This record gives sequence, C-alpha cells and structure tokens, in this order.
Amino acid sequence: MLIGERGEIPKDIREAFIDAGAVHILAISGLHLGIIVTLIFLSAQGLLKLSERALLRYDTRKVAALITFPYLLSYILITGFPISTIRAGIMASCFLVAILLGRYRNPLNTLAFAAFLILLISPTSLWDPSFQLSFSSVLGIILLSPPLYRRLFPQDPLTLLTRKKRGRFKRGVFLSLIASFAALVVTAPLVAFHFHRLSSMGLVSNAIIIPLVGLGILPLGLFCLPFIPIFPSVGVLLAKLAAELSCGAIRVVELLSSLPFSACYLPSPTTWEMVIFYSFIASLLWLKKPSFRRTAFALTLLLVLFDLSYWCLKDYGGKGLRVSFLDVGQGECALVELPRGKKMLIDGGGLYGDFDVGEKVVAPFLWERRILRVDYLVLTHPQPDHYKGLIFVAQHFRAREFWHNGAVNPAASYRRLMHVIREKGIKMVRVGDGFSRSIGEALVEVLHPPDGWMPRGSQQRRWINNNSVVLKISFGDHSLLFTGDIEKAGEARLLRAGKGIRAQLVKVPHHGSRTSSTYYFVREVSPLYAVISLGFKNPFHFPSQRVVDRYEGLGCRVLRTDLDGAITVKSDGKSLEVRTYQRAAGLSVWGTSSH
Repeated sequence: MLIGERGEIPKDIREAFIDAGAVHILAISGLHLGIIVTLIFLSAQGLLKLSERALLRYDTRKVAALITFPYLLSYILITGFPISTIRAGIMASCFLVAILLGRYRNPLNTLAFAAFLILLISPTSLWDPSFQLSFSSVLGIILLSPPLYRRLFPQDPLTLLTRKKRGRFKRGVFLSLIASFAALVVTAPLVAFHFHRLSSMGLVSNAIIIPLVGLGILPLGLFCLPFIPIFPSVGVLLAKLAAELSCGAIRVVELLSSLPFSACYLPSPTTWEMVIFYSFIASLLWLKKPSFRRTAFALTLLLVLFDLSYWCLKDYGGKGLRVSFLDVGQGECALVELPRGKKMLIDGGGLYGDFDVGEKVVAPFLWERRILRVDYLVLTHPQPDHYKGLIFVAQHFRAREFWHNGAVNPAASYRRLMHVIREKGIKMVRVGDGFSRSIGEALVEVLHPPDGWMPRGSQQRRWINNNSVVLKISFGDHSLLFTGDIEKAGEARLLRAGKGIRAQLVKVPHHGSRTSSTYYFVREVSPLYAVISLGFKNPFHFPSQRVVDRYEGLGCRVLRTDLDGAITVKSDGKSLEVRTYQRAAGLSVWGTSSH
C-alpha cells in the first residue's frame, strides 16, 4: 500500500476489493499521494509553528511547500510512475507552486494542465484505462461535488473553506461521501466498458476504508520508517499497528464483497449509451428549471427503453446461425449463437498454468457480444485445454444445461467445475450417439460416442480423446461438424456406423494432430472449410503438415486460430460467410447449398 507493489496480494483478496468497489486502495493513486503530501505539508508547517523565530521571519506555508517538494518527487520515483500518481503529482505540484506564488488555485486548470502534460509526453495514454479512470474520477469530484453539496447545505455551501467551526465535522463527512459518490458515478460507465463489472458496495466500502487508510494505515506506515533505524522497537510497533489495521480493512472488504449483489458483471456499454448516461447526469445538475429537468428525465427514460428494446429484439429475433471459434491458445472453444437467441459454448479452452482463459478471453468476448447468458455448455471430453475455461463461464453466465460424455477427471480444476455446476443448479445432461435437440430452426445431433464404447480400466486414459462428443449442427442447407479430439479409432467408428458426417465446415479433430483426420474421414466429410484450433508455436508441433495438405488436397480452405485469430462463420440457411480476425478482407462463399 505504501509503494504499490501488488505481486504478492492473493487473487481472492484482489477479487474482494474489486467486488467491494475499493480496488483503487490497492494501487498507488491520487488518494495515496494526496494523503502523503498533506501529511508532510501539515507536519512541516506544524513543526515550523513551534519556533517563534520561524513564525516571525518566514511564511510557514511557503516553507512547508518547499519542504514537501522533494518528498513528493521521491515518492513518485519510488512508485514507478503510474499515470494516476503522475496526475496527482502534477496537481499537487501546481497546488504547492500556487502557494509559493500566492496565486488562486483552480482545480480544473490544474487537472487540465496535468492531462496536457501527460499527453504531450505520451499521447497514447489517452486510451489507457488508468488515464481515463484517474482523470474522470477527479473531474467528477470537481464538477459534481459542489452542486450536490449545495443541495444538502444551501445556506452555507462553503463552510469548509471558512473558519466557522459549527457543524464542520458533519459537513466534512457529507462532503467526503459526496466526493466518493461523484467519483463512482462518473467512472461507472468506464469501469463497465473496460472491466465489465460494477460494484453496488462502492460508497459503503469507501466510506469505511478511505478514513481507515488515510488516518491510520498510511500515516503509521510512513512514520514507522524513520523510527526503524533509530528506535527499532517504536518502528516495529507502528508497523504492527498498521498491519492490524490492514487486516481489519481486508475483513471489512471481504464481508462487503460476500453480500448478495455486491457486484455484477455487465456487457460493454456502447458510445451512445455512455453519451445518454453523462447527458442525464449533467441535465439533473445544471438545468435550473424543474420543467426542463422533467423533460430531460422523460427523454432519457425513452432512450433507455428504446436501447433495451433494440438489443432484445436483435438477440431474440435473430434468425441466423453464427459460430465463433475463439483463439484460446492450445485449446478449443467455440461459441454457437443459435436462432431465437439461444447460445451454446462448445468447450472453454484452458491452459495448464494459472492463466484463466474463461475470465480473460472467453468472458470478455461474450460481454463484447452483449451476452449475459449461455444456455448450453458442452464439454467434449474432460481435458484441461477443453474444460478449464468453462469454470468461470458456468459461474457467471447463468447456464441452463451442461452436456458431457460421462467421463471424469481427478484433477482439482475439474472438481472445481463440477462444484460450480452443482452450486449454480445447472442441469447435467449426459449425451451420446442418438441424442438430438431442435433449437429454433437448427438441429443439434450427437453422433459419437455410443453408450459403453469407451474401454474400462487401464485402457480408458488412452481412449479419452476417442470418446469425445461429436456434434453436428444443421441449419438450412448447411451443416457444421464439431469433432472434439477424436483420433483414428473414433473416426473409423463414425465411418463404419454410416453416420451422416458430410458438412460444409469441420472443426479439425485433435488440433490437427497426425493421429487424426485420416484420408477416408476427410473425404467423407468433404468440407469447404476446416478450422484448426491450436496455440501459436505449441510444443506439440500441431498441426501436422500432412494433415493440412490432406484437407487442402481435397479442395478445402484451412483456417487456423493461431494465425488467423478468431474465426467467425455466419449462415442464413442459404448462404455461408466465413471471416477471420487477422484478415481484414475476410473470406466469403455464397450459394454453398449445392455442396
């Protein structure tokens, strides 16, 4: 908290601070720098006032400002120049310079000067979330706090700037709450846009944590430093007191974050939605006539209703099929958007390390598509590169059913997935050959595995790939085949059983491994497009060049997530369009119903 080093903070504590709306406490921000500068300035001024000679010969405020400057610069250097600290440092420097020159201090001018200086040095900072959040929060405090404060105290709006002591504490508390509220309101759309999350506990948590940090943890942490080399016992005592207060702050945050609806996930707001939001706030605060305010409120309400209606109709009124093969590294994940707004996620990707593909890749894509519910989660087989990303999705996207082949994995991550599924009340559906479901105008068929096909005992592990769920989705004149990680034995079984596996697009089995995609299987599918999901320069050397040549030799276009990025397939039942993220022009084929 003193120097902004967050590497050792456990993930659960970071998540608790995020849900409680107090994550800015864990980062070096203007709050920290403002507290530190204020402490140093007031301490220096207080020490100077103890000397009668200093009071007679010097302006103690100017001397205190000069003393504060080197500490201010040193602290910015120690923290590593984060944008929020630079912004606060420039504003604090302007404040101190204004004291030295005896000039009026205009907060809007200093904020604009800080923004100008940062953008002059680094223009790309304008698109940095920390820049946007840092400056918008301060701008919200400057612009919204005075009108809100005047509504609460219309008779004496500037009490804190006068020497009138009556009611000063009460007004100070209200002003702090108003400032926190203003910062939370103004930054809410930006937080939703960048992080897809909003906290309902922000005002409560900040009202508790900020005084605890500003009046306890930071002062004790700072004051313990000079005592450690001189009086170690005093320094250790102060450090222990700061640590106990930190533990108390963590317990408060964990309690607030555990409350129902403490935080919620949201899709990214559009530009027009953000304009409507900020226009509504501005109209309430700065329109003088009540009739104008009522008109602005009614207009905003109509625009919000229109916006919600538009997105609902666009989602549930959709008549086409859209499939997005996501780039999740060495894994597989495909989002199927079925007619009438139904969503199906086939596998969720997952790396073998601690990186959460579900939270960092799959969920942001869903939010960008303004998807808050995934109706069907399909796990082709229980291997980490297919199921780990499903954990976060199952926890936060209100899934209805979980389709699986009945196989299990003893790993802790798989047990975590099963726990989330049970906790969220998601219906588990074991699927196999013969299972089918009509969803809107689309037909979803499971072609593999048949019941009892997977060997028992020591042979089971070798056959886990061959036991993958194979799905065929048919819509209009088009069919798409999802093959999981089946290998030669699974492909041979599909051919022997005479399954109708011909499709315009196939998800290539087992990441393009040479153990899959036999010649007879590829010839029978006879696809126009083959999508290989794999990681860039993966250690398994997928895909096999022999497999790629086999598909291309039969006139198929091979697409790879490691080179092409996300691959999107759209069908209206008559025409098929395939586009890739990396290739701006995209690829499209029309009239494939004759295939």
